[in-house]
Amino acid sequence: MAENPVVEWAKPNLNRKDIFEHPKRHEIAKFLTECGADLKKAKSDLKSVSKWTNAGNEGFMKQVWGDNYEKYKEWAENYIHQYQATTYEKQPKLEKSGSVTSGAIRVLCLLTKFAVDTTFTNSGFSHELDVRRLNGIRRSRGIKRDGLDTLTRPDTKEVYHPGSFPPDFLNALVFEMNSWKK
Repeated sequence: MAENPVVEWAKPNLNRKDIFEHPKRHEIAKFLTECGADLKKAKSDLKSVSKWTNAGNEGFMKQVWGDNYEKYKEWAENYIHQYQATTYEKQPKLEKSGSVTSGAIRVLCLLTKFAVDTTFTNSGFSHELDVRRLNGIRRSRGIKRDGLDTLTRPDTKEVYHPGSFPPDFLNALVFEMNSWKK
């Protein structure tokens, strides 16, 4: 039996040519549901998922993920701190919040939003996730802030350097989420 497309996508493989070809919306939705997301609740409150910050999505994510959202944030924080300790690579702090885990936490928000919000296009999802992923790869190679990609908030048109995540984070995330399956 073939492995779940989300699991396959998250595996690190530098030889893959489709490294940024993402799973389809329904594949992500199926995986998230298997991991405990209540996507019916999410679909009933799409306005909340349209916020562009982790803090703005907090209530929505707690509603959809329940206790797993707090567990996720704790796991992501531990992951980032362990990553920094073992690689000696400091994750940059965001200017406004001072957070080093923002990009890692944002990944679950993006996956959840893409799974339920059909106005969040495949290209929008891909662009935001890929910028964060590429910036994480670049940071791991010593490239400083000026050499990183930016995003633009559609609501305010503000251009900003988003939080990123380490190169192997997606694989670790999917492995962690598999442990949530009932």
